[in-house]
Amino acid sequence: MNITTDAVVVKTKNIGSDRCVWLLTKNLGVISIYLKGAGSVRSKFASSTQLFSCGEAVLFKNRDRYSLNSFDVTDTHFKLQGDLLKLSLASYLCEAMCDVSSMGENTEEYLPLLKNALYLIEKGEKPPALIKAVFEMRLMVLSGFMPDIVNCSSCSQVLPKEIYFLAEDGICLCEKCHKEQDGGFFLPSAVVSSLRHIIFSDSKKIFSFSIKAENLKILSGFCQFYFLHHLGRGFKTLEFYQSLL
Repeated sequence: MNITTDAVVVKTKNIGSDRCVWLLTKNLGVISIYLKGAGSVRSKFASSTQLFSCGEAVLFKNRDRYSLNSFDVTDTHFKLQGDLLKLSLASYLCEAMCDVSSMGENTEEYLPLLKNALYLIEKGEKPPALIKAVFEMRLMVLSGFMPDIVNCSSCSQVLPKEIYFLAEDGICLCEKCHKEQDGGFFLPSAVVSSLRHIIFSDSKKIFSFSIKAENLKILSGFCQFYFLHHLGRGFKTLEFYQSLL
C-alpha cells in the first residue's frame, strides 16, 4: 500500500553504504526506514534524506515496515549547517520530537510545530530561547501534559496574573495558597501571559509574541524544566546547545 505524506527528516544514521532515516510524518508520527545504498553519493536519496530536510514522501507499507519510494524535497534548511548554535538547537528539537512523538494523540500537529520551529531558527527572526520555549511547552500540550495555569490547584480560584508553580507536584498556586507551601517557581505576569499564549493560541500563532529578555530567561528556564521533568530524561543535543550559550 502506497502512502503519500508530508515529512521531515529528524534523524539519520549511516551504516556503511546504507542509511537509516527517521521521518516525522503528518499522521504516522515518527517512522524509521532503512535505505540500502543511500550513504553513497550515487544514491537518489543521498542528498534528499539529510537531517532537517522537509518534503513529500511516498511510502510503501508492508505489514509493520515502511520503505521509501520517493522523497520530493521542498526545503533542506541548508543554512542551519553554517551556524553551530542554530544547528545544535535544531538537532535538539529533532531529538526531542523523536522521543515524544509516540506519547501523544495529536500527532498531526507535531509536523507543523517542528517545521515552523526549524524555519524560524534558520531565519533568525526570533530569539532562539523563545523558539525553544514555545516548542517544548507546545509539545508537552500536544502530548497530554498541559499545565493548568487557569485555576489554582489548591483553592480552585481563577489564577491572577502572577502565579507560583510547584515543580515536583506539577501544580500552579495563587499567592495566598503558596504561602502554605515551600519553594516553587515564581512566574511574573509577562511569563504567565506568554505561557497562556503558547498553550491556548492557534498553532499558526504560537510563535507570534514578544517578551523582554529578563522574562524570556524565566520562561525558557520554566519550559525546559517542565519538559525534562515530565520526560524524565535529558538530551545530549541540549547539553551541547547549552554549552554554546
